[in-house]
Amino acid sequence: MTSPLAVDQLKGTVFVVCEGTRWGFMPLSRDIPSVIGLADVLTLAGRGHPDPPEKTLALADGASPYAAEQWPEISRSSYLQLTGPLVALVGPGGLVIESWDGERHQLDEVDVRLLEALGQAVTQASEVTSRVKAATAAGEAELLGRLARLCKIGRVELK
Repeated sequence: MTSPLAVDQLKGTVFVVCEGTRWGFMPLSRDIPSVIGLADVLTLAGRGHPDPPEKTLALADGASPYAAEQWPEISRSSYLQLTGPLVALVGPGGLVIESWDGERHQLDEVDVRLLEALGQAVTQASEVTSRVKAATAAGEAELLGRLARLCKIGRVELK
């Protein structure tokens, strides 16, 4: 059972955690996340932290959002799987993750929907995009590009 998160009342540095399709919310001051729903995660990804403290601003500094020209799309027939649990900072512009090479990347609502659509099973890229297209204004080429980005930054792997 989840309860709505008061996004406008966030205080301090906070993280979103995800394992499969189970999402949690965790302020830096706690060591156990509270379960939250996908709607709250989408709000956090879209709006970001309303009043981020200096520590959050420093951790989110340099996070790059999705840019279509940087990410050639992957094949619709590719099989994909999440690489494991996700921990993302709630930054000023959305969710922020760091890849293995130390680069910071901003995730928005479309990225969150793609991760949610992957769930825990190995899934074909075309199946993922068809699940997400109905809920977003993104076209298939953009979604395949975003999946390529999620692969490159280590959140999704090709099977």
